[in-house]
Amino acid sequence: MRQPLFTTPPPRAFRMLLACVAIAFAVMPSVQAQDAAVGYPDRPIKFLVPFGPGGAADVVARVLVEKLGQRLGQPVVIENRPGAGGALGSGIAARSKPDGYTLLLGFDGILTVAPTVLKNLPYDTVKDFQPVTKLVDIPIMVVAHPSVKAKNLAELAALSKKEPGTITFATTGSGTTMHLAGELLKKRIDLDWRHVPYGSGSGKALIDLLGGFTSTGFFAVSVPAPHIKDGKLVGLGVASPKRSPVLPDVPTFRESGITGMDASAWIGLLVPAGTPRPIVDKLNREVSAVMNSPEVAARLQAMALEPATGTPEAFGEVIKSDLARWAQVVKDGNIVVEQ
Repeated sequence: MRQPLFTTPPPRAFRMLLACVAIAFAVMPSVQAQDAAVGYPDRPIKFLVPFGPGGAADVVARVLVEKLGQRLGQPVVIENRPGAGGALGSGIAARSKPDGYTLLLGFDGILTVAPTVLKNLPYDTVKDFQPVTKLVDIPIMVVAHPSVKAKNLAELAALSKKEPGTITFATTGSGTTMHLAGELLKKRIDLDWRHVPYGSGSGKALIDLLGGFTSTGFFAVSVPAPHIKDGKLVGLGVASPKRSPVLPDVPTFRESGITGMDASAWIGLLVPAGTPRPIVDKLNREVSAVMNSPEVAARLQAMALEPATGTPEAFGEVIKSDLARWAQVVKDGNIVVEQ
């Protein structure tokens, strides 16, 4: 009798066959990811900076790219794409192919503040990006015009109670990190002050504060530092956990008895979601090595920027934490920003 060409395998053998097939399919994405990282990079990398040349973010990018290109063996080319407060370039990055050849210089204001106050952004911070590493922290501080009768934050709070509604604080604009930090401080110490937003960066806000047209201001430390050293402005407090090396005589908020108020702006590196993990890990290693090198760290610290690299997971937690915190501040303050 002729045997059939096909026979049904024994149940146990069939189950083993199915298990092997399942394992093969499970391993396939990992193998593909490893293959994607082999030889990476083999062509120039585009580094999207969602601002024009010359700002703090652009400076950090230019400090990074030269040495990063040397370590990766391929040019890393900066492409400035300003517009919509940084949303334009960030949206372009979010829609780019997740292959490691498009990097985004991310800023806290774009990624964690804007989503809490603006609608219809061309990206979702959590869904559209894979964090690589934070690059730097940008300490922020409160400064005052010398005519204000307060030399620290406690005296400022007391003055605001004595003369309610008379103290103003200038920032780079409504819905910015500086603005929300000011609102958070207002809540922490029952501070009665009025926000004066400037939509054209820190330059005009600083000029008006120096002229006494506003009482105080929230700025990145590097902006008012020269004027504090010259006695034209008074440093009231730094919102970071430790004092700034640029202004070692200005106390932190913690030292002033204000807890839960650690706040800083930051700049980080992200890639489109779906970028293979081996590529993310390689970028993390090489970027961290550049940022933590003595030469680069010294250049950054001279500009009041603190190197702050870490794992992709740690950076992701910072993003989620900031999103939640600023969303609460916006809700509590009933803050609305016109688009």
